[in-house]
Amino acid sequence: MLFFTTDGGLIAGLTVATEDPDLAGTTLRQLARSVDARYSYATWEQPPPATASEFKANALNTESSTRLLP
Repeated sequence: MLFFTTDGGLIAGLTVATEDPDLAGTTLRQLARSVDARYSYATWEQPPPATASEFKANALNTESSTRLLP
């Protein structure tokens, strides 16, 4: 899934059908590398943020072990 933010950013997302956090983390890192992402995080059943800065804030504030930061 690709979502364009109101401030010109792009959010790439996907659905992973697993409860295994290691598999989810590996998949997230592969997606992040494929789009040269600076930030990433995992979430469930939530719409994407409206702005790139909101996405960055969400990534920085998440407790998830699947987070990718610079």
